[in-house]
Amino acid sequence: MLIVALSLAMVLSLAAATAVTLHNEQQDSRVKVLARRSRQIR
Repeated sequence: MLIVALSLAMVLSLAAATAVTLHNEQQDSRVKVLARRSRQIR
């Protein structure tokens, strides 16, 4: 039972970490796109 709980915790933490990294990458790409647009306008 303890092993199952530990494995579940590991999987959940991994999923949370991947979700956070994906979210950060999306924000970075948005910022880059906005920067490109502002440069084109200038």
